[in-house]
Amino acid sequence: MKKSPLNRKKPINRISIKKKLELKETGDARKFYKDQCSSCECCGQRPVDDCHEIAAGAARHLAVRKPNLWLGVCRTCHEGLQGDSRARNLLLKIEAVIRDYNECCEGLGYVTLEDVLCEL
Repeated sequence: MKKSPLNRKKPINRISIKKKLELKETGDARKFYKDQCSSCECCGQRPVDDCHEIAAGAARHLAVRKPNLWLGVCRTCHEGLQGDSRARNLLLKIEAVIRDYNECCEGLGYVTLEDVLCEL
């Protein structure tokens, strides 16, 4: 049987032993986090497929164990977030927290990002 080619821009990188261990150690917490997200914390439209760490580089190995530095995102948004600035990732997290707050506290008054920034 002939296999159809995958439409990939670049080959999938192999997962290092260290990364496999991180995923094993944090897998249950990441699954729980994704299950708690009602929709993608980036676009708000699609279901959550991945858990994105908003810290990168040398800080990533620490962020992988801190749920407050995760975003539950759909695969499309996750691919788009790769390589984004740290500030942009933090902004998305703050917006997701504000959205969650407004969903939980409906009727108590809507809070916007501008309201939060005015308090700084």
